[in-house]
Amino acid sequence: MTRVRVDPTTRRLLGLLRPHAVRLLVAAGLLVATGAVPGVTVLLLRQVLDDALARHDAARLARVPVAIVGLYAAHGAATLTRAWITRSVTWDVARELRARLHDHLLRLDVAWHGQAHSGALGDLLGPEVDSVQIAVSGVVTAIQKPVSIAGLVAAAAWMDPAMALAALGAVPLAAVPIAWFGQRARARARAAAEARATLASTVLDTLRGIRTVVLLGGEGARTEAFRTANERHGRAARDAVLAQSVASPATEFLVACALAVLVWFGGQRVLDGTLEPGRLVAFLVALTMLNEPLKGLAQVHGMFARAHAGAARVFAVLDTVPGIDEGAVGRVPRPSSSPPTPARRRPTRIDVEDVTFGYDPETPVLRGVTLHAGVGERVAIVGASGAGKSTLLDLLARLHDPSAGAIRWDGVDLRTLPRAAVRRAIAAVGQDAWLFDGSLADNLALGVGATREDAWRAMDAVGLAGWARALPHGLDTRVQEAGVRLSGGQRQRVCIARALLRDAPVLLLDEPTANLDAESEQVVREGLERLARGRTVFLAAHRLSTVHDADRIIVLEGGGVQETGTHPELLSAGGTYARLVARQVVV
Repeated sequence: MTRVRVDPTTRRLLGLLRPHAVRLLVAAGLLVATGAVPGVTVLLLRQVLDDALARHDAARLARVPVAIVGLYAAHGAATLTRAWITRSVTWDVARELRARLHDHLLRLDVAWHGQAHSGALGDLLGPEVDSVQIAVSGVVTAIQKPVSIAGLVAAAAWMDPAMALAALGAVPLAAVPIAWFGQRARARARAAAEARATLASTVLDTLRGIRTVVLLGGEGARTEAFRTANERHGRAARDAVLAQSVASPATEFLVACALAVLVWFGGQRVLDGTLEPGRLVAFLVALTMLNEPLKGLAQVHGMFARAHAGAARVFAVLDTVPGIDEGAVGRVPRPSSSPPTPARRRPTRIDVEDVTFGYDPETPVLRGVTLHAGVGERVAIVGASGAGKSTLLDLLARLHDPSAGAIRWDGVDLRTLPRAAVRRAIAAVGQDAWLFDGSLADNLALGVGATREDAWRAMDAVGLAGWARALPHGLDTRVQEAGVRLSGGQRQRVCIARALLRDAPVLLLDEPTANLDAESEQVVREGLERLARGRTVFLAAHRLSTVHDADRIIVLEGGGVQETGTHPELLSAGGTYARLVARQVVV
């Protein structure tokens, strides 16, 4: 017996429906009932023509309209109930799939997100997941239409088996365009999905960089980029719609050919007295009614083609394995004598041991970096742009894992610890002070669940409490995406307040004052000073005026440690650091 092969994407699509099997079985039962209505209608029509009218039976004629009204009243109620059930299933499937996708995106590492485009990912969470809902509608159609076909064929066979057998020959013919155009519809639906993602990415790029676009007069270039993506999407969408639409008229034409043949054949039988006119009319009505469910089956291919394309992209992301293991115990040995911190207590020593790392393995950004920091020490990391300062901080936060070497907290390899435990021990402030669209309170409490009193104390520590109290709604004031209602200094201080609320023992500062003017920088530096007290601090700095009081300065050059020492020691050595300081003083 030949086994039907189902591709993995379709199998997983159907798997999404398994938790909703009971509701779908109820809907399927209603589908069977409603699908049989056309066949019953044909039989009632034959009764009107051959029994009631031909025999002048007024009583029977009176009963048939009542039966038809009752039949379609029940049909309407069953259809409404089935529609509500199937819609609720599609909503639940889409909601669950969107939640799974969102949660998985948060688990994927930063390196993966650096290669993906947020516009395309937004398209996945929106239109692509929505397209999966179409698959459920396709399942409904795939059940209902064959039931309708079977009911109409049964009614036709009951009226005239010979003509019904001849009519069945049109069904395999109708399957040819359904299958042929279905294959093309799937390929073109994939192309349309890719074009839609590119268009979304292009629009998001322009909107996020609108200030740069306007300042540089780049409207023409961005308009051209949008036009290209928009036209490509338009062509792909038209091709996909065409491929999905052609199957229905092709099927309809084949049914019309079969109908023409049977009109002639049945008419001849009526003329020679071997077939009642009522039976022929009812039979032809049944055949005509076959057109709608056969076209519906052709549309199923279009539905599945679009859903298949969207689901394939969604499942591809869900199948992506995070590049950073979640506490890869076994791959990296855990020293038996060392406690499993920082999950349980604050680390007292951080060691970077001969660490090498590159986003592209062929071109390392860091090469054999070694440094050490004790509790409460301040380590500054300096160097020219591209030296690997920010990359080293990302490794300390376990946003990436080293390609070689190790980073240890109290002797424990960071790769053996859950990422959540590492992140709980870290507070970070970068040069890009990102605030989310929402209230100040929500932004302050991100990841820590701080109380309102804690939030006010943190704002007071960075000198923003008075400003926040003067806002229309205090801490409940909406700041909008990226904090566009705040100045650069205010956004940076809110981020420092957020870091204060974490009360983490390790502080990572990635050029936190790089984008500020002198006055704002001084205010932010005072806030950072409060934040750094009692914490182990790693500061990546381009402005060397911010590292004078560091306990240790690490100079990176070419991805490796060039010099190590305090500010006076490195100045007197007259090496790379001294040249960097002299260059900034001259400027």
